Amino acid sequence: MAPDERFNHAAIRIVIAEDQTLVRRGAALLLSMESDMEVVGQACNDVAAVELAQVLHPDVILMDLYMRLKGGVAATREITRALPGSGASRDIGYYARSLSEVLNDEADCP
Repeated sequence: MAPDERFNHAAIRIVIAEDQTLVRRGAALLLSMESDMEVVGQACNDVAAVELAQVLHPDVILMDLYMRLKGGVAATREITRALPGSGASRDIGYYARSLSEVLNDEADCP
C-alpha cells in the first residue's frame, strides 16, 4: 500500500456507549482527532446503544460493561443478534472502570 492510499479509505465509524457524560464526550473528542475515525453516535445507556447500533450500523462500538439498564454484555448480545456481520465481523470493544470508580459511580444518565 502506498503511503497516501491509507488516507483514501473510509473512516472507521464508531459508536460510544458510556453513562458518564464526561468520559463519553472525552472519548469522542479524542477519537475525532484521528483522521481515519469518525464517532457517528453516542449513547448514554445500553438501551440507547442498541438503538443506535441498529440505526447507524457502526464498524466499532465501545461499550461500557457497567451500564445500569441491561448491562453492557447483554446489550452487546442483543446488538450481535440484531446485526450479524455482513462478511466481516462486528467489533465491539468492552472496557471496565476501576473498582473504586464502580463503587463511587454517580452516573448522570439513567
